[in-house]
Amino acid sequence: MNEDIRHINMVLAGNHKAYAKLVQKYEGYVFTVVNRIVYNREEAEEAAQDVFIKAFKTLKSYRQSAKFSTWLYRIAYNTAIDYTRKKKRNIESIDQDDRFYHLKDNLHQGQFEQLQHQQREQYINELINNLPPNDGLLISLFYLKEQSIEEIAAIMNLSISNIKVKLFRLRKKLKLELEKILEHEAKELL
Repeated sequence: MNEDIRHINMVLAGNHKAYAKLVQKYEGYVFTVVNRIVYNREEAEEAAQDVFIKAFKTLKSYRQSAKFSTWLYRIAYNTAIDYTRKKKRNIESIDQDDRFYHLKDNLHQGQFEQLQHQQREQYINELINNLPPNDGLLISLFYLKEQSIEEIAAIMNLSISNIKVKLFRLRKKLKLELEKILEHEAKELL
């Protein structure tokens, strides 16, 4: 029996403290899913809390034949979509600074190499963040959270072939955009 199932069985048996282990394990992933759609850190944190409350309340409906993470991410995805609809937010008015992934200093790299790595990382994150919310989530789940195509299809309620096509197109689009940015950077340096 895997660890998630063990904790779920403990919660269902009345040990509600066991749920904290599941929250600790998945809070970062849930926040990422929600933040890719909500785009506001404070609102994403609130929505992520709602995800865990909903998951707790519906835990007895979880089918143990599926991965718990896929079931939880599906709740996160739906909660984030519902949250943006309720708030009637204009997704285009985003505070970009809250969405960037900031790399920690690495004392073993030279400053120039670290700057290059941070710059590339920033470009990639900017490109992902400028994608429509579902596309950004798709890329994040596949590459950053290493979810399988089947799991992403279940989370986003799309067919496996649709996910494959979208990933192919998004990779191509991101590659072209990144090449444009890097070409522009090279011209500025010369």
